[in-house]
Amino acid sequence: MADRVNERGAALIEAAIVTPLFLLILMGIFETSFMIHDNLKVEGAAGAGVRAATVEGATPTADYLTVQSVRSGLTTFDPANVEMVVVFLASGPGDTPPTGCLSVPVPAGLPCNSYTSSDFFLSNVDGGGNLTGHWGCGPTARDRNWCPTERQAALSDPGGPDHVGIHIRVRQPSLTGILGGDRQIDVTRIARIEPTAN
Repeated sequence: MADRVNERGAALIEAAIVTPLFLLILMGIFETSFMIHDNLKVEGAAGAGVRAATVEGATPTADYLTVQSVRSGLTTFDPANVEMVVVFLASGPGDTPPTGCLSVPVPAGLPCNSYTSSDFFLSNVDGGGNLTGHWGCGPTARDRNWCPTERQAALSDPGGPDHVGIHIRVRQPSLTGILGGDRQIDVTRIARIEPTAN
């Protein structure tokens, strides 16, 4: 009988040691899965944004539609965690946004526009069908630094159509804290504007 009691005591001790370790591993797997999922969502949103930017090219509503495409890709994120969306003139496929473009508001003279999640909810037209002035390169418009209508989109433009980049920065809150605190996800996608014939 003493052997059975000793075996039960040993089993309890083993369970007390193994259970926290198992839970720790389980929380790490859960946190890692969440991190991978969020990275993929941001990459998808950046891809959708750059597709919209290249298709819209030099139309006045290019940035508005780009920001809306990014917003659609980030629907699972709390808007408060979307730190910025940058639309910038890239020199080629491997470029990164200029440092000044990673601030809100962007200093004047840089070929980029920086947006926050509050810009997701700025409409282009009001209920009466009139332009709101939030977009369209006006003096207070959000897209005034690198006005979409100034982008090179024609095959005849010097150097051909511009490369446009989309940079998204999102804060990912830690769920369990097991892998540290909040993380920052930065994704950049670049493509050439689809050329127009003239």
